[in-house]
Amino acid sequence: MRARQNRHSRGVALAVTLWVLAILGMVAATYALTVQTNTHLSANFSDELVALGLARAGLEITLARLIEGHHQYTGAETGWDDRTSEEDEIDFDRGTYRVRIFDEGGKLDVNRATEEQWGLLLDDERLAAAVMDWIDEDDETRPDGCESFYYQGLTPSYSARNGAVTSVEELGLVRGMTLEKLWGDAGLLNVPRRSGEVRGLVDLLTVTSIDSNLDSEGEKRVNINTADQQALSEALGEYLSEEQIQAIIAYRDEHGRRSAPTGGGSGAPVSPTVPGLPSAPTEPTGRATGRQVPSDDMPTGAGSIPSDLDMPDMQTGLPSELLQFGGEQPAPVTPAPTTGREAEQEQAFASLADLLSVEGITTDDLSRIADRVTTTDEGIRYGLVNINTAPVEVLAAVAGLNENLAEEIVRWRQSQGAFANIAQLLEIDGINQEVFSEIAGALTVRSYVFTIEALGQVPQSGIVKLIRCTVDVSGDQPNILRYAER
Repeated sequence: MRARQNRHSRGVALAVTLWVLAILGMVAATYALTVQTNTHLSANFSDELVALGLARAGLEITLARLIEGHHQYTGAETGWDDRTSEEDEIDFDRGTYRVRIFDEGGKLDVNRATEEQWGLLLDDERLAAAVMDWIDEDDETRPDGCESFYYQGLTPSYSARNGAVTSVEELGLVRGMTLEKLWGDAGLLNVPRRSGEVRGLVDLLTVTSIDSNLDSEGEKRVNINTADQQALSEALGEYLSEEQIQAIIAYRDEHGRRSAPTGGGSGAPVSPTVPGLPSAPTEPTGRATGRQVPSDDMPTGAGSIPSDLDMPDMQTGLPSELLQFGGEQPAPVTPAPTTGREAEQEQAFASLADLLSVEGITTDDLSRIADRVTTTDEGIRYGLVNINTAPVEVLAAVAGLNENLAEEIVRWRQSQGAFANIAQLLEIDGINQEVFSEIAGALTVRSYVFTIEALGQVPQSGIVKLIRCTVDVSGDQPNILRYAER
């Protein structure tokens, strides 16, 4: 009996021991898994920091290059539009960066586009009317358009902007705007865009259209409507004779009312604003006293990969975050014009094309001085299209041009190189003095605002970080207009 009890006790002890060992094994395995997970998370966190650092390095290098050479930046032929750390001969131990630059100067300004231009871009008169009703400041509905009463009947409800839009993505809220029209083929939504590639409206439109009224050397241009003979001689004496300069003054005296002559080229720039929106930049150089410190919640621009803010809803095509205007931080936008055609007619020279009406001034003369003269004292000009970077679709929408002339402009710059000034457009078949007079005031040859996408990657873990920012480089320091990290 005692022997049987001993055997039973030993069996219970063995069972208990096995259970204890099993539990300890499970605890040890759980602990090991926890340690492994924490180690993995720590490694991933470390790699995320590295990837973000790589992206920031690429961004800083690109900003430095843009600042160093922005007065000469005219198009993608400079090789700045797509760069990698390998191409920059920078060796990082744990990863690489890749930077793409998207030129905002080669796009049409959303807030200045006419209904005719919207019709050309959208090929849809009903949608064009809806867009114009979204932007205009009243609640009067255009034929085929719609105002706030329509949007207030939706779920969730919202109102028309009735003012300048703050991002191209906002157009996704307009009746009839689809994901495909805005971003292009949905199947390519997360495929990175190439610089200059056109898939949808985000590649053709901008809300940050800024052109600095400076020449290729970064110097203020002389205003032919206000500068006196001494100022004109100092600025243009190398290219024009005294007789030609006197002819410019004589033409000005005969054909227009003007302010008292000044000794300089550009006076204090005009600083127009749009009611309810941030003020626009006011000076052509030195506008930023230092680089603005971006915040994580600043809205993103229209670049190649939609962010959490501007990613459209896959069913409706609407960026859902934009339904709540209250929490949105608007980006700087192009101000509305401060003068109409009536003000232009008070000046003898409404555009540089009028110089061709001056006796003794030839197209060759105009080409030599075009980058050194201006017709306005405004230090910053808005809504101009860069003919060196704009795609055919944008050029064809400029009043006075058509698809054939737009294609000729693109062919010219592809074969001859970048336009040095807009007067070189007269070398293109089909652009005569009459056409040039109509288009000259809408065009430029340089860009100052860019959307930069900097991608940092750690190959070992596959972790990637993206920074997208829109930057204005017309001043002495880069001015960050929009910034986002993801």
